[in-house]
Amino acid sequence: MVFLPFYLSSSSLLARRKFGFAAAAMWILTQVLWLQQGFQLEFLGQSTFVPGLWMSSLLFFLTNTWILGIIVSDIGTKSSILHAPLSE
Repeated sequence: MVFLPFYLSSSSLLARRKFGFAAAAMWILTQVLWLQQGFQLEFLGQSTFVPGLWMSSLLFFLTNTWILGIIVSDIGTKSSILHAPLSE
């Protein structure tokens, strides 16, 4: 989170607005699904482990992994440009 402002200035999430919006919407949606299942379990006492909590946890994990993959790919592309050999 500390380095997020440094990353966002050259990220593909901001360069391609629809792609960035879709990533943010997916993250928010899966977070809401996970929190809703947790609320039902913790506060309403309903057994939501299978399939609700398990499936929402899996979707949230996959979404976070996808977004992290985008970030790593952006940093890798930026790093390879910075460290490219100089042509003579």
